[in-house]
Amino acid sequence: MFSLFGPPKKIPVHVIKKGKYLDLAKEASAQRFFKMRMKNRIRKALVGAWYILHETNDYVYWGRPIFKRAFSDTRIIPHEEFYKTSIQELREQFPQYKKLDGPKLKTTILTFLAHHIRQELAPEIPHTYISRWKATLQDKTFSIRAEANIRIAKQQPKEKNYHLALDKNSLELLHIDEVSENDMPWIEFNQ
Repeated sequence: MFSLFGPPKKIPVHVIKKGKYLDLAKEASAQRFFKMRMKNRIRKALVGAWYILHETNDYVYWGRPIFKRAFSDTRIIPHEEFYKTSIQELREQFPQYKKLDGPKLKTTILTFLAHHIRQELAPEIPHTYISRWKATLQDKTFSIRAEANIRIAKQQPKEKNYHLALDKNSLELLHIDEVSENDMPWIEFNQ
């Protein structure tokens, strides 16, 4: 795994957590860090998602661990998926960087959407889930586009599109608006 002729191609996670091989991390913006963290899905093991691996006064080091080989418990980071982002930039642009990822933000979005839709359709009791969504970083907010699938007993499901704005610091809902499908650019989305 370690080469005598240059840096390792795959770095064990436990070594990165000790602060070694940090010089191999490629610099990435807070926007890229946010985008990759929003792609995370719930995982049982510390693999296949974008995790913070080490933090210094200047940088947050992150990557997407994989297993070293089948039936191995050792996790490694391929050097092409090992990044560092300025901690100052993260604190300014993505203050929730330590605890917020795609599954947590999706749960927050669903909570706000379900409440909004229940109020809109009362006295019916709709079941709501998010078909797809996309979040982007703005100056003071997370701007979110979401497609909600709404089911009411014995009726055909409906799909509605929404734009939400959440405060980046508190995750408080600032506004929620229904938008037309034409206003929903689905170039890339999270599920």
